[in-house]
Amino acid sequence: MFPSDPIFLYTFVFPEKMDMYMKLKTNIRDEYGQLVYNEFLFTSAALDFFKHTEKNLIVRNFCLSYF
Repeated sequence: MFPSDPIFLYTFVFPEKMDMYMKLKTNIRDEYGQLVYNEFLFTSAALDFFKHTEKNLIVRNFCLSYF
């Protein structure tokens, strides 16, 4: 199953998976071990996730509104 599969819209797991994906992609730490909060990291991760939802416009719109 890929994120473009519409079955994900009917589960509570999809938003959790989106959050986990974003946390994993934006988990960058500085030299002191503190998390780096950067909107460019978030944007890059979101665009990367959107690439996997191109096949289904409904799923893509859900992801856009969720992010």
